[in-house]
Amino acid sequence: MLLKPGYKFGILLIALTIGTSYLQGANCIAIKAIAPEKYIKSRALDADIKVQIYRILKGNYHGGKTADPSMDEIFFEEVIENLAIHLQKQNFYPQDGLVFFIV
Repeated sequence: MLLKPGYKFGILLIALTIGTSYLQGANCIAIKAIAPEKYIKSRALDADIKVQIYRILKGNYHGGKTADPSMDEIFFEEVIENLAIHLQKQNFYPQDGLVFFIV
C-alpha cells in the first residue's frame, strides 16, 4: 500500500509518540477542562477579576469493563498537585489553601 508523504509523516509521528510513552514506563493521564465561552469572555473583559479559587472533589473510580491494574499505581493526590501548579500560573488558587477535598 502506497501512502502520500503527508500520511507517512503522520504515521511516523504517531508511532514515535506511542513508542516514547511505552519506553518511559510511566502511566500517562489526560485531564481536560472546558469553560463556557461566556465565562472566558467575561473574565477577559473584567480587569477586576484577577484571582479565582477552586475546589476539586475526589469521586469514585469506575473502571468499566476494562481492567487496567496500572491505574492503581496513579494516586489522585499526585494528579491534583500537578494540576494545581498549572492552575496557579493562570491565577487560580485552591480555596482556603486546600488543593482538594476527599468525598
